Amino acid sequence: MSDEQKPTTEHEETGLHIPIWVALAALAVALILAGIIMSNVLGTLVDLVFPEAVDVPLPSGAVEIDHIEDSKTADEEWLYGVDEDACRVSWFYQEAGASCNFMPTMCDVGEDNIPYLIMDEPAAMVARCTGEKPAEVSGYSYEVLVSTGSADYQTYFRVYVYKER
Repeated sequence: MSDEQKPTTEHEETGLHIPIWVALAALAVALILAGIIMSNVLGTLVDLVFPEAVDVPLPSGAVEIDHIEDSKTADEEWLYGVDEDACRVSWFYQEAGASCNFMPTMCDVGEDNIPYLIMDEPAAMVARCTGEKPAEVSGYSYEVLVSTGSADYQTYFRVYVYKER
């Protein structure tokens, strides 16, 4: 036999040998890091794939009169009518977490601490309320303009939704 054709044994090692416990420890660290990264990104990914529907609170008895998607004013716009005092509708939004600015001399507060309309002019602006629904990706803010009604409904209110991008 020549020197170039030496017999090899089964136990002869070739290359780098890593102990199994080191490989398992590295795998565990990689899984922990992947879990931390996914916990930070998962909410955003879910919002992108399944965006949350717009859910602006509505007082009971509200009737949708008109709905405009991609209006010139907002991303979405609704007009509602309701047979309820305009000041009470505004108060409803304030209780739902919105910030409301009442027009002067339109509302007064009764003994039950609920506002009521004191000046009943047709189609008069009563309040402007703004609120928001924050989210990772698909959050939105909304604006509600409440006005006195006419013959059909006691109060009209227009809801504008501005989606965050």
